[in-house]
Amino acid sequence: MKIALIYNNVTAIDSLDNQDTLVQRDFIHKLLLELGHQVCLIACDLNLSPVIHEIEKNHPDLIFNLVETLNSKGRYVHFAASVFEELKIPFTGSSSESLYFTTNKLLTKEILLKHNINAPLFCQNPDAVFSVFGKKTQEVIIKSVWEHASIGLDEQSILPINDLSQIEQRFFEKQKKWGGEFFIEAYIPGREFNLSLIENENQLHCLPVAEIVFERFNNKHAFLNYQAKWESDSEDYMNSNRTYEIKKEDQPIIDKMIAMAQSCWKAFKARGYARIDFRVNTNGIPFILEINTNPCLSPDAGFMAAAEKFGLSPQQVVNLIIKAAIQNHQY
Repeated sequence: MKIALIYNNVTAIDSLDNQDTLVQRDFIHKLLLELGHQVCLIACDLNLSPVIHEIEKNHPDLIFNLVETLNSKGRYVHFAASVFEELKIPFTGSSSESLYFTTNKLLTKEILLKHNINAPLFCQNPDAVFSVFGKKTQEVIIKSVWEHASIGLDEQSILPINDLSQIEQRFFEKQKKWGGEFFIEAYIPGREFNLSLIENENQLHCLPVAEIVFERFNNKHAFLNYQAKWESDSEDYMNSNRTYEIKKEDQPIIDKMIAMAQSCWKAFKARGYARIDFRVNTNGIPFILEINTNPCLSPDAGFMAAAEKFGLSPQQVVNLIIKAAIQNHQY
């Protein structure tokens, strides 16, 4: 096929998570060529007119959508998919609607609540901390509403529930530093997992569940902060390791996460592939942190690692994603 590989435009001064877009682009480009497709590369930003022009000039049979941000802002990620839908060209991954609802974490939580899927308590501003959380949690974590990839998450993001003045100060500091909206969520002490999903012949397959094992975090909170995710020379990165070795006694927890992931797939009308992040508390209860309906496909990312454990080669993963896109778009 003739495939347009569309990705968010990246500059030399962009953050590490945005720079990873180029690694992902080059990897998928190589795989598509190996599979015999013709590929044109199109960089995308908020000025979508040149993108539409390039698409119309190249007449692709399919768009491989790698757009994760536009102008380094996650809140615009669904714009590109909206354009593809308007042009009536099949594209990989989920719809613009699904991307919008899973990018906005507050809307994600509302839908999870509506479908009785477990997620941490939250509030939108410091004034509501005591009324929402009461004595139900000891600590809270301040997060961006729109940005994923652990942007803005560090040790200073987690604060004791009884220190309202510090919560308020940190909340507005983060808004000023990073821009956009933030919210406050109950911090779940415990373990961190992620589960990737892929579609094949309209059947949903849950790939092996990965646990992030945190070692030597000492007095720090063990969670996947920005350093642990992206800064390869940091101690947090080196001490955060992915494992697929699941103990027999953990199987009931895994079964709960699989059931929750399947419910999320339906609730958010996901397509093609997705990844869901969990925290599991000390009582073995899973909570959904985030739903990513456009997860990273870099060679060292969690999705490709889980697919390999499942027995899928990178070429097979790309083939399944393309096949699902064609089946899901009957224009």
